[in-house]
Amino acid sequence: MTTIEQIFRESANFLIGGKRGAQARIARETGIPASYVSAILSGAKPGTDEARRKVAAALGYPGDRYEAFLNIGRNILAKRDPFSGGPATPSDEDLAAQGFMKVDFSDNMKLAAGGGGRIEVTEPAENSKVIVHRASLGRGTYRPKQLQAFRVGGDSMEPIIAKGGIVLADITPREKDPRNIKEGAIYVLCWDLRDGECALKYLRWAKKGRLLSIESEDSKRFKPVFREIDEVQLVGRVIWAWREF
Repeated sequence: MTTIEQIFRESANFLIGGKRGAQARIARETGIPASYVSAILSGAKPGTDEARRKVAAALGYPGDRYEAFLNIGRNILAKRDPFSGGPATPSDEDLAAQGFMKVDFSDNMKLAAGGGGRIEVTEPAENSKVIVHRASLGRGTYRPKQLQAFRVGGDSMEPIIAKGGIVLADITPREKDPRNIKEGAIYVLCWDLRDGECALKYLRWAKKGRLLSIESEDSKRFKPVFREIDEVQLVGRVIWAWREF
């Protein structure tokens, strides 16, 4: 049977989160000896109700918020989201068993699909991974490390791929080899490397094996750009896209 002491410890240790000096700060704010705070949090001592409430207050849950504090521990023990009480984030194993996989976002580029210029880093903390079902990727058999997700920062590929949308690209060596370019496919590519321009574009041959035509969906506003093959760096071929409505 779960005790109130166990629930308290789950809540407190979750909120502390391994922060250095947290226990010393709690001791100072509550007037409880640091050794006693440590004993309560480790389970060596149950602590009094008064002491537990003081610790909760120091962690941002004073007075009548104590019950909300305890609910964090109850949710954790029940393997629910600590704050909402909803389902917790599934493990990689749970996702794999249901046919899903996690794919990393690019940590160093946000794709232009239009204007050009240097591309700023996308927000990695918020957008570190996407979850995709394998069946949605067609007949190809992919592993997570073969793919990378990118946030689109321009509008030249609308309406096929929207500004602010997300694309998945196959980044295996085969797709980075110019000899394997599939005409009319959409690629993540870089050119004019001095300027750091990376983009999302259709690729077609202007001269087979030598000169590439780099094209946008919105061909009225964005004319094709022509580049020798050795001026272009292929990052990967786009195999799937999400868009915002």
